[in-house]
Amino acid sequence: MKKILYVILIALASVTVNAKSSDNNNTYYTNNIGINITENQYNNLKGLGYTDNQIAKMDWQTFNKYKNVNATIADQTVNHYVKVSYLKNGIETTKYEVVTEKEFNGRLINPGAYLQRVSGNYYTGMIANDSLAVVSTISNIDETFMQYRVDVYNYDIPTTRSFDIYGIGIDNDKVQVASAVECKQSWEYTSGSSDYSLGCYPKTESTGGSAMFELPTGSLSSLETYISFYVAKLPNVGTVHSLQAVGDYAHAINSVSNSVYYHYTVNIGGIGVYIPYAASYDDINTPSGAVFSGTW
Repeated sequence: MKKILYVILIALASVTVNAKSSDNNNTYYTNNIGINITENQYNNLKGLGYTDNQIAKMDWQTFNKYKNVNATIADQTVNHYVKVSYLKNGIETTKYEVVTEKEFNGRLINPGAYLQRVSGNYYTGMIANDSLAVVSTISNIDETFMQYRVDVYNYDIPTTRSFDIYGIGIDNDKVQVASAVECKQSWEYTSGSSDYSLGCYPKTESTGGSAMFELPTGSLSSLETYISFYVAKLPNVGTVHSLQAVGDYAHAINSVSNSVYYHYTVNIGGIGVYIPYAASYDDINTPSGAVFSGTW
């Protein structure tokens, strides 16, 4: 996978859910644009991987599409991209590392201090810039479909605003992409206003699904993106006991054209960008994906 981001502590912003009634046919929560949501609908959206904050800002189109999908999260994996600066032999050094939520929490000593293995040794007194998180989610829909989803949270806003790639690799010996790729990018300006875009460049392959977004311009305080799609078992596959959804993100460190769409792929190993664009994308190890274990 090609990529070099900075990277982050994810803070999945949440909002307080104001319960108005325990009756599932009545309004349980009203979001920021005035959508009245029942408790069943709210739980359905949560089962598809939407956070409280995303439901608070959800548009009518997305709500109407998914409000009655009875889904449950089968697995969700959070990966932090961490940029660490430290002194080694008197020389300032920077390392990039992808760590899981558990590893991140276990190794964060205090705000600004991070313990990381470098060349076989641990160093203290490191300064960690937590600037990005990638969240992979598998949701169980029914006997026919599962939903794969990846959310990318950029809290350290990229300097280069070009065409970034978001993808999910699949077990293509077990499942196939069975729907269009849905995508949404939302951001907040430092002025306090916000906006979103559904205008991505979706792509499906036998090995996964992905989308490109041209990053928004302006002075941003936050940026988050998600893509999702359904998968179904291949015709010759019976009962499935394990699946992977490997969410990945490739950030363009140089300005590129949208023709990069024809020069990358996504699979269980992550996003791979080809020549002539390979050098224009960052290079950090692929994060670990969500893993379903059970009977489907």
